[in-house]
Amino acid sequence: GTLDKVAYVPLAINYKSFSKKETRKNDNIIFVGRKTLAKGYDLFWELAKDFPGMKFKAIGREELKLAELSNLKNIPFLNLKQVRKEIAKSRLVICPSRYEHFGLVSLECLALKTFILASKTGGFIDVVSNNKTGVLFDENYDDLKQVFKKFIKSNVRFDDKIAEILRTKFSYENFVLNIEKAALQKTLLYKGRVMSVHKNPIIFKGKLIPFEK
Repeated sequence: GTLDKVAYVPLAINYKSFSKKETRKNDNIIFVGRKTLAKGYDLFWELAKDFPGMKFKAIGREELKLAELSNLKNIPFLNLKQVRKEIAKSRLVICPSRYEHFGLVSLECLALKTFILASKTGGFIDVVSNNKTGVLFDENYDDLKQVFKKFIKSNVRFDDKIAEILRTKFSYENFVLNIEKAALQKTLLYKGRVMSVHKNPIIFKGKLIPFEK
């Protein structure tokens, strides 16, 4: 079947590019991504509306127009370095996506030791360790609100030991190994019709050389 021809290789980021310096956390609760229904921005906005005494910040292109809230700061654009700085110093990142391919922000939270509340969709399911590095919730506002209320009342701490295991799992080194493994398996299974993938691809006469074993 079609699924037999597909290999799942989760994304990764280069954790070595992140500063080892600890960042003092502020009280900000942030959203990172395009402000759309698919990303669940309306759920984040609703949360800010229901908790007027807390500070919220939304970073990303504004595609969904909602009323301004005094406790919600909208930032249309930040470069990657600035985004990571915001994640590092924030108390909490919320990713309420209704649909998500993978969700790289969850890996950035791992690197920057920031707790995350994320919906049970896409790569969040694989990356977030419940009550250790974050909490998963169903893709609806009631569940998000319930999880959020529990978080702000608790003294839950980011578990860096668990995070280190996950950082290894989603490292660039593992990413390359997983691609090579998947390519080899599919090459053997489909008799060379799937080409191999290398860190430094071997090109001969303009063509990628497949595995020969």
